[in-house]
Amino acid sequence: MIAQREEMRTLALVEGRYDEVAAIYDDRLVYTHSTGARDDKATTLGRLMEGTLRYEVIDHDLDHIEVVGDTALVTGRLRATVVVAGGRREIESSTSMVWTRPRQGGAWIVLIFHSSPAPSKESR
Repeated sequence: MIAQREEMRTLALVEGRYDEVAAIYDDRLVYTHSTGARDDKATTLGRLMEGTLRYEVIDHDLDHIEVVGDTALVTGRLRATVVVAGGRREIESSTSMVWTRPRQGGAWIVLIFHSSPAPSKESR
């Protein structure tokens, strides 16, 4: 279920369906970008809606999902094409996410997203 929700989130980001993205983000969201910049839910959605942050392509391969009660710890590899303040960037990063279900049996939502630059091929 987490993998399906993540696919919904990334597709909604690329297609600009930010109301769907908002529904997948917890109100307490902490979103750490690969640059180290950190946003909350309001700032993240604001940047998306203003167009100062736009995702053109997202390929997020989840390599581990560990569910503990109503919390899921997720790691993966992200490749994306992003437009930030008018400049296009190619991103390759390692990701960690914390998903939660606020109500028993409810939909999984993102509480924490953290992205770090992927290690170079030389250091792998």
